[in-house]
Amino acid sequence: MITKEVDSISDVEEIEFSINNVELLKKDFAISALSTIVNVEMIDVMAEKMRSAGYSNKIIHSTYLKEITINGDNEAEIYIVSDYTEESGYPVADGREY
Repeated sequence: MITKEVDSISDVEEIEFSINNVELLKKDFAISALSTIVNVEMIDVMAEKMRSAGYSNKIIHSTYLKEITINGDNEAEIYIVSDYTEESGYPVADGREY
């Protein structure tokens, strides 16, 4: 445990600033760690399954982790997309779903 003697309002503000920085760093660390895990455990596995199923490399390489959002202390939303579109504008990734 860390203790700090508080002699003024500026000391309290300094502590508050430090706490806020730790909270931001914690969130950034969680996003970074989750990003690594998702890429290894999900994206790489999906890519291998798509490769085995005969998907083109263009589709496989356009499937990626788009965003991770941390909601509260124990919840995250992970957005994985496949957004390959042909030069003609046809959304190939969408077409493969049907």
